[in-house]
Formats: sequence, structure tokens, C-alpha cells
Amino acid sequence: MSKISILEVLSSLNVESIQDIDKIPKNSKLKSGYHIPDNGAYSEASSALGELLSKLPLNNSSVAYRKGYSYFDFFRPHIKSNYFLRLDIKSFFHSISKSVIEQTIESHLRSSKELDKSLLARKVSEFLTIKYDKVDILPIGFPASPRVANLIFRPLDIQIEKICLESGIIYSRYSDDLLFSSINDKTIKSNWFESQISYVISQLNMKLNNKKTIKTKNQISLNGYVISGSENNKYMSFSNERLKLIRKLIYLKKVKKISDFSIMRKLFFTEISNLKLIYHNKAEFTQVYAKSQVENKLKGFRSYLLSLVNYGDRYDCVQLEHKKMLINLIEELNLLIFQYNN
Repeated sequence: MSKISILEVLSSLNVESIQDIDKIPKNSKLKSGYHIPDNGAYSEASSALGELLSKLPLNNSSVAYRKGYSYFDFFRPHIKSNYFLRLDIKSFFHSISKSVIEQTIESHLRSSKELDKSLLARKVSEFLTIKYDKVDILPIGFPASPRVANLIFRPLDIQIEKICLESGIIYSRYSDDLLFSSINDKTIKSNWFESQISYVISQLNMKLNNKKTIKTKNQISLNGYVISGSENNKYMSFSNERLKLIRKLIYLKKVKKISDFSIMRKLFFTEISNLKLIYHNKAEFTQVYAKSQVENKLKGFRSYLLSLVNYGDRYDCVQLEHKKMLINLIEELNLLIFQYNN
């Protein structure tokens, strides 16, 4: 699908006319840097619009917020490379202006009525943005924002990919993270290459965050994910730092046998006793609450480890020793989870 109709947009927003878009309440609250919609109707409409926009074509280099893709797909294209470059875009979402959103939406609308296309694009851009520090921004935290950002960045992905293809460089993007790699360091380490990327993203008034630039040889570690190994035999893995929390949780439960209440406080820095609770028996409830939270952590960590094991089986990109270690951790987590059901 390369175009969407006006009717499809209105249907996703659950409104009957373009003017009705203004009636969807759009209150939000700022929490930990995220703007969280304060209204269920807006959240539902934003999610539905995001789903509709996700049907529009994207460049293959973009893997974030797409069904069937994960952070592993951001890493795997680079597994045969020797030189790595990570670039980060500063204030990625907030750099996307309302006017750019409007232009992008209009360019993807299918209708012979130009005035309706223009009006709908303007109303949708207003629906998707909020005023923050006197500037209209695409907020981090609104359901549709990631899909909108991907769609807007597509022409830049195509330009960057063209530069990379001509230079023998592999490119992938996960939201504001750009990852490049190559067999040799002739171009990827040059100032010319970074200046080319800076120029491309400047078309959306975006800038690189030079403090987050990473240049490495033979291996790279980002956000707990690692590519490492010999020159022609590299694999993906979790970093030891990423697995440290899981090992510590297993140790506290299996060896130390401390309470879930204490685990939440010591390991996850959550003071459950300070939560504002309305239950009459607060002490009893806090124990039950802590138990459910730790159980959920155990299950979440198990799913997290399994995801790499399964991905490695599918693409043969995880070293056998690392896979065995992950399976051992999964088995220990299973034993602890089993105790909650007995």
C-alpha cells in the first residue's frame, strides 16, 4: 500500500468528518520524559492511526516499531563486518515539525479532492502534535509517534542507503540510532562520511549527537547487545552487564532466599511500603504485590533470553557456548517461576 484514502484515515480515528478530528480530546501528562495521553479515546485513535500508517512502505534499513522486526534485526546485517560506526540523532522525535508531518501525510493520501487532502493533512498534523515549550512537537509517548517518525524519515533512509551502497557500507536504523559497518575502514572512519550523514538529516533540521558517536573495530556493544568474534566468524550476544541483573535476581532468590519485598527494594529500587494504597490490610497487600512483581520480572527475563536463543536458531548468529549459557539461565528462571505456582 503506497497511499491511504481519506475514508481510511477518518475510520481509524473513529470520526465521521475531517472537522470532527478536532473533537478528539488530547490531554497529556509528562512522565519521565514521555508525554502520556490522559484520555482513552485519544490513545485508541492514535494507536489506530499508527496501525494504518504502518501499512505504508518503509525502507528496509528501518527496523524499529515494525511488526516482525526487533533490535536483533538492527544488529544482524553487520555481523560479517570489521569496522563499526554508531551515530545518534539528537532530539529525534522533537525535531520533526508539524509542517513536515502535514506535508508527509498529504503526500500519502489518495483522493482527487485536493482541498480535502490538504485539510485532512493539516488536521492530522494537529492531532499528532502538541505544544511544548512554545513549539509544536511530535511527542515521545503518543502511540502513533513512532510510525509517523519512520514514515517521515523514509526519504532520508533511502538517501543514506544510496551513499552507503556506493561506499561499500552496511546501514541499519533503529529509531534515532544509526548503525554503519564495513569490511575495511577506508570510508567509514572518514570525516567525509559523517558529514554526508549530517547533511542528509539536516533536511529535517536534525543534528547528530556527537557525544554518542561510537567507532570500533572487530566488535561493538550497544544497549546490552554485542557483535563480536574473529574477523570472519562473528556472533550476536547479550553483554555481561545486561545479564548481571538476571544473575543477581537468581542468586537472591535461589541462594539468599530473601523475600520478594526485599528484592523489589534492593534490586529494583522500589519501596513498595511507600506506595499510596487504599487497602485496609496494607502489610498483607504489599507482600502479595511484591510477589506478583518479582514473578513478572522472572517471566519477563525468561522471554528476553528466549528471544535471542530463538533468533539465533533461526539465523545461526549466536555462538553455541553463549546459547548454552542462556539456556542454563532460562532453566534456572523456570525453576523459580515454578515455585510461584505451587
